[in-house]
Amino acid sequence: MLVNHLNRLSIDCIERREDEIAKLRSGEDWRARQAKVLNYFDTSIGPCPARTDLNPRITGVVHKDGFRVEKVLFESVPGYPATR
Repeated sequence: MLVNHLNRLSIDCIERREDEIAKLRSGEDWRARQAKVLNYFDTSIGPCPARTDLNPRITGVVHKDGFRVEKVLFESVPGYPATR
């Protein structure tokens, strides 16, 4: 029952979004929608952190036939490295 309830909530949100998007006609409409969505995120989860340098570093290279893979490390937040 919980899964069905959560699925229904998700579907309702998607349908509301599609209805709102279908009504957008001008650039101003889209900018207003963008401001609304950004405000929703700011009030729901807090503002996005300020942009900072990623400080990327190549930590190694794997050479293969015809290509190479670089192992890259970057800072998602200053002082907090992330790999991918």
